[in-house]
Amino acid sequence: AGKVARWCRQTHRMESDMTKLVHIKTKAQEERRTLQEKLEEMTCELEEQADYTQRLEEELMRQHGEAMASKDDEIAALEAKILAEDLVHKVESDSLKATVSSLESEVASAR
Repeated sequence: AGKVARWCRQTHRMESDMTKLVHIKTKAQEERRTLQEKLEEMTCELEEQADYTQRLEEELMRQHGEAMASKDDEIAALEAKILAEDLVHKVESDSLKATVSSLESEVASAR
């Protein structure tokens, strides 16, 4: 009778331990599933952020390119304006020199 009672206690203890192990394993599986879902969710968010960042970079580069092209156009226009003004000044200067020379000739011949 003592052996049967001890065997019953051991069996009951083993059943209790197995039940605890099954609960622990089930809980661990649920936690793993939850973590896996969170990981997938965060991975998707990261990919979305990477896509958004890439689109922003591309837009900024496009805007920078347009701004640089606009500045290049402004610089070319200013250079053309300066060249035109220099040409006008040279023509005016040559014209004034010719007038002064002509006047000097008239003054010299009038003496």
